[in-house]
This record gives sequence, C-alpha cells and structure tokens, in this order.
Amino acid sequence: MLVRISVFLVILLSLAACGGATSSPAVAPSPIPTLDTSRALVSLDEIVFDVLQPINRRVPLSAADPAFIAAVFDTVPPLYEDDVAFEAADAATWLTPDDIVIGYADGQDAWAFPLRILNYHELINATLNGTPVLVSYCPLCYSGALFSRQLDDGRILTFGNSGAFYANDVVMVDHETGSYWYHIAGQAIVGPLTGQQLDLLPSNTLTWREWRTQHPNTRVLARPAFNRPYAFDPFLGLTEFLGTPVSTIPMERTLQGVRMPTAQPVLVLTIGEQWRAYPLPRGDTPQVWHDTVADTPVAIFITQQANGPVARAYDTRLAGRPLTFAVDGTQWRDHETGSRWTFEGLAAEGDAAGQRLHLLSDRITPWFVAVSSIPGIDVFSPPNE
Repeated sequence: MLVRISVFLVILLSLAACGGATSSPAVAPSPIPTLDTSRALVSLDEIVFDVLQPINRRVPLSAADPAFIAAVFDTVPPLYEDDVAFEAADAATWLTPDDIVIGYADGQDAWAFPLRILNYHELINATLNGTPVLVSYCPLCYSGALFSRQLDDGRILTFGNSGAFYANDVVMVDHETGSYWYHIAGQAIVGPLTGQQLDLLPSNTLTWREWRTQHPNTRVLARPAFNRPYAFDPFLGLTEFLGTPVSTIPMERTLQGVRMPTAQPVLVLTIGEQWRAYPLPRGDTPQVWHDTVADTPVAIFITQQANGPVARAYDTRLAGRPLTFAVDGTQWRDHETGSRWTFEGLAAEGDAAGQRLHLLSDRITPWFVAVSSIPGIDVFSPPNE
C-alpha cells in the first residue's frame, strides 16, 4: 500500500530535514554510481520522492531523472563514520530516563542510539568492535533496525538517504553501487544489488532507563556536530495522529488474510527465519502472553505508557528450565519459582531474585510497516480471541 502523506506529515519531515545549517559534518563518500533501474524487485512507480517545495509534490522514481535523484540525495543527512562518537552513560545528561533509544549489545559491549538524534538523521554508519553496522530508523513508522553493513562476499557498504519512500518507509542508497534498499527489510530493491539482504543484528527499542538498567556500562551516541534541535521531537504525537480518522489510513491484510487497522501497533519478533507480529492491546492492566517461536519458549510482557501499549519479548528459560508467568499487580510472577519479575525482565524477589530473563530482538511498529515489509509474517492470536 502507498498512503499519501498529509501536509501535516510533510511539515514534520521538513522540520527533521531542515533543522538548520550543519556545523562541521563529515563529508559523505562521493561520487556514487548513477542508479541502474534495469534491475528491480518492485515497480519504480511505487518508489516515491516527497518534495517539500512545493509542499506535497510527489515524484515517482519512474519519472525522476539522474539530476533530480542527485539533488534530493541526503536531504535528511545520515551520520557517516566520521560523524559518530560515543560517550559514557554518565555523560549523557541531556537524555531523560524516558527517552527512547535503540540498544545493541554484542556480548562484550553495549551501545545506545537515541531517537532524539535518529529523528534528524535516520541512518547511522558505525563500526562497533570491528563490526560495520547500520542503524536505520524511519520516524514516520516509528521503526528502527540494526544491520551488518558487510555482505556475504565481504564487501562493506556505506549508506546514505535516497530521499525516497517505498511502502511509506525510508529508502536507503549504498555508495558503492548506487542500489536502493528498503529500510525495514534491509533488502536491495533497485540496482545492481537487487535481491541482496543485509544481516539483521539483534537490537531493542526501549527507554534509556530500561537499557541503562540492563547495561550499566553502555555507551551512548554523542550529539553530532550538526545544528539540529535534538531536544525537540518533531514527530511527537505522530503515532496518535495515525490512529485518528483524519489520517484516512485503511486496513491492511497479510497473505493469510489477517486484517487489522494499518496504524495498529504490533510487536515484531524474529528468531532465526521466523517472524511473528503481536497486536498490542490498550488497557489499564499489564498482560502476559506465552508463545513458542522457532522452538524458543517466549513470554510477551505488555504494559501501558502515556503514548500507548509497550511490550517486551523474553526467552522464558532460566538455567534451561522454561517458566510460565501470570500478572501480579504491576509485575509478573512465575509459577515455577514464585518469583516476581519486572517489565525489564529482572526477578525483583523470590527464589530467582537478581536473575534476568534473556531479552529477544524485537521492535514495535505500526502494522502497515510489518505487513508491507514481511507480507508472509505470522500473526499471534491472543487468548480469548
């Protein structure tokens, strides 16, 4: 589906893209090859540039010439490696406990990428402990992911912003071949690398408080040398707007025929090759769902925040023993040890006190993002439905 972005959303995009002149950003690698449109997975009519002048003018890739494509490249400036620096958690006094970050841990170290920064840059090229990574975020979709920038043949790619959207999601471009990549799926959809897939790395989108609790020694992306109002969130309230009749967003269905409102928030969980979406309910009390994904016993803890439902997916095994949970007030209690667990997966009291559940790689995103990027995604049926 291709939803026409309202003037309201275009104004938000303009705030993110045009927050002021840069101070001393790194120069992007150049030049990049001219886009070869002879190979494509999708119709070129479905890849669309939203041009801010005049407002709401839309140009499909099929009608865009090389000069136009070059002109809109990196209008939302990504962060390249020379732009990227990290600071200790204690130094990040500009973050509040409730700020949202994309967190990544490699088993040795941990890093946090605040949405305060990603709102204005969308893409971050970094190298973490020798691993070339891409942090990719679509503010309109409230959806982020972390990929390896290294292909199976050993090539390492650098990503910029094409200025285009596909299925309402950011389209990236690699500097090495000029291929266009679909953000949420990490897949090349136009150009020489069409069909290639980036390896998805485990990450989580959660509050700075949660991430720092789980990783006390985490480092956090420092504010880059761009003149951007990082304290201001230009997309605040967007999720609520998408859920109103004003947005005129219809229903979306999977290949299996499952239908739900396009703006419905879902938790997307991936384990191995299996993807599953969990439609998140609104309500006054916490919930827990149990599931099995790729032979992994899973518990979904659900609670409510001011802007809607949030959830975390955990592997329920503790020392190899699966646990089952029930809601206990504002927390969760397992039947096997009688311990009480926090939303962050920490046993606060009981026989398992001090132990922590393994947090699985997940993300919360509107339904249309999940189903358009993974058409065959499984959908979990909550109890009593």
